Amino acid sequence: AGADAVVSSSAVTKHIDYEGGIQMRWGWGTSTVDGDQSFAFGKAFSNTCQSVQITRRDSGTEFILPVTACSKSSFTINRNNDINGSQDFYYMAMGF
Repeated sequence: AGADAVVSSSAVTKHIDYEGGIQMRWGWGTSTVDGDQSFAFGKAFSNTCQSVQITRRDSGTEFILPVTACSKSSFTINRNNDINGSQDFYYMAMGF
């Protein structure tokens, strides 16, 4: 197997770990409050989370849901105070 061979993966914990060390996590969540809100990965990264991308699921949205922190086990967003109600999103995270 090469450096890009899959070591483990699961649709349940929403992860893929590659032999070369790169790891991916994905999923969805719902932002319910202004200010910091944390979301756990289905499986923690072995060493560190490097990046999390958020895509809001509602059409016509104007404000982003910025990621303010990420760790081995979770990430934090801090949404704009002008956003009201529950806001669904997808995420994709990379790390090793």
